[in-house]
Amino acid sequence: MFNRVESILFATLILSCGLLCGVLPAGAIEAVLDDTSCKLDGFAQPHRQTIVVVDQDAVDFSSDGQNDNNRKWMNAIIAFAGVQEGQGGQLSSPRERLTVLLGSQDGVELIRVFSGCPPTYSSDELKKLEGASKGLMGNLQTFIGRDPKSKVEADEKTFRIALLGSLVQISKSAKPVPHGANQASFFDSFQSISRTFDISNGLPRIVLVTPMKAEMLNSFKTAKDARERGFSYASNVSADLQRAEVYVVSVSRDAPKLARDFTQAFLLGIKGNLLAFTNESLPAVTDPPISVQIFGGFIDYGGVKAPMQLRVAVDKTGSLVNSWVEISVDRPTATPLSGKIVCKNDQMDSCEIKGDGKGFSQSWVVEQLPNPKFDSSLPFSGLRYFEFSTRTDGVKGRFYDPLVVINGQKELNFDLARTAQVRF
Repeated sequence: MFNRVESILFATLILSCGLLCGVLPAGAIEAVLDDTSCKLDGFAQPHRQTIVVVDQDAVDFSSDGQNDNNRKWMNAIIAFAGVQEGQGGQLSSPRERLTVLLGSQDGVELIRVFSGCPPTYSSDELKKLEGASKGLMGNLQTFIGRDPKSKVEADEKTFRIALLGSLVQISKSAKPVPHGANQASFFDSFQSISRTFDISNGLPRIVLVTPMKAEMLNSFKTAKDARERGFSYASNVSADLQRAEVYVVSVSRDAPKLARDFTQAFLLGIKGNLLAFTNESLPAVTDPPISVQIFGGFIDYGGVKAPMQLRVAVDKTGSLVNSWVEISVDRPTATPLSGKIVCKNDQMDSCEIKGDGKGFSQSWVVEQLPNPKFDSSLPFSGLRYFEFSTRTDGVKGRFYDPLVVINGQKELNFDLARTAQVRF
């Protein structure tokens, strides 16, 4: 929660916005940009970025926006930025770009509220800063409060105030339309999401702050029905999450029981991998990638030479995170990968990668039953396993399943080239 000073600041910002701007139309929100810490000489840029989408239906417009409900999701966003005072663990990499968007209930657009990189550092980076300031002058700077630690704390506070000020605008934006007033929904606003962030700033991690109360979520009778509608809705929305890991938070406890089934299918259909669906505002999150490798070429896809791209992103434990394979037959279709990697060197150009058999192309099955389903209409026909070997100039591997043969083939083999300059 906010400390006493920040609670006073929150109230002051709410009051100031209320006196000066009244209730803002959603389009009148002024976007805040803070790129000061995005590119610092001598410090590495993160491999990931975070995009938070706040559903207008998650905002409590009572009491002029000053209430615990709004503080909860605002506090979570500040925690994702890593600038919450007294924050113990980090939910993001140092200086990981944070973009905050407002999703209108009428599904018209996503409105940029904030974008910037927090002035945060790893423990090793802080030691580097402190080492550069030692000596007599360093002692003097510490005495007057301008040592590296004091400066970082001051910079974090400045960033926190700017971020909080931008979030307060959301609580003063126009109230959402009543449920059932039109056929559009929060999900329709995703049509514009690929234009709201640049993948050159890092692999996308998307956090959806939504109670999941869209009217259409009440219409599903079975999980199969919900997943069918999710895939169908995705094909009609024409959105592209650019192969993102996705967390849905602040879900209402009385949200429709099949909302998760619909959402998982919908997100997969627009190139997103659902990792959490919770009523908590802060979910358990994966570690950030410390290495990202991109490969491209063709695969023998059941007798068809199909274009294929592969993203191998690895965290500090050697687990695949936000890793994907995308093939283009009738249309580009992306499937997330999970597994482990073992490398012979730090350059990660001599590695063995194995899938864990959890999901993979089975994630595309509409009616998910205890036994796997294999069908040519599914990407990779429902195969569950893969193994790759990387080398300096590329990667070679196969997709397979001991329970299936595809067009007479026991496996789908590929040999791809390394494409380091490609954004994927």
